[in-house]
Amino acid sequence: MEQDTLQPASRAISRRQVLKWAGLTVVSLVGSSFALLGCTQQPAGSAPQASPTSLPGSTALYTYHGHSKSVFAVAWSPDGRRIASGSEDHTVQVWNATDGSPLLIYRGHGAEVHTVAWSPDGMRIASAGLDKTVQVWDAVTGGRVLTYGGHANGVYGVAWSIDGKMIASASADQTVQVWDATTGSRVLTYHGHTGYVFTAGWSADGQRIASGGADQTVQVWQAQ
Repeated sequence: MEQDTLQPASRAISRRQVLKWAGLTVVSLVGSSFALLGCTQQPAGSAPQASPTSLPGSTALYTYHGHSKSVFAVAWSPDGRRIASGSEDHTVQVWNATDGSPLLIYRGHGAEVHTVAWSPDGMRIASAGLDKTVQVWDAVTGGRVLTYGGHANGVYGVAWSIDGKMIASASADQTVQVWDATTGSRVLTYHGHTGYVFTAGWSADGQRIASGGADQTVQVWQAQ
């Protein structure tokens, strides 16, 4: 009988405790949720802030100050010892890639220089820009080897073939022209683009050229 009278009371206490614990659990969970929202929710229109130490940084080894206006093109020599930079100041400047000391200033262009490229053997540089010419010159003395004048508008890209025998030049006249790097004689003209052509590159086997420009396409075609 004693057990019969105690059991209902025991069960009643157990239910009250369960309800009490459940209530405390809900309150705790709601509180945790609000706390979590407070930690992660960003105000409208704000962007997460990155930690200033989250990305690796770097410092300049040296700074070259030889140009008087904007620089549009830079190219390393094949041996990595020199850099050629083409500028709005109408010059191409060659300087030491180790310490930034100046080596040569080429002044053959009459307008902004937008592209420079070293020959594969590092002996010559081809440069071009808004004067509509591509000029090939000695990378040590600055002596001009030839001037290619086949384009009707500014030239924005030049690329040597892998064997150094030919150059492809990309122009605002919507063409890419391939020509002999020694004589300047034209081999072919590619007319596939419908806007300015800004860049061209040879395949590793020298058989194809990829070119791209303002018509939002990259086109691959036979170089021969």
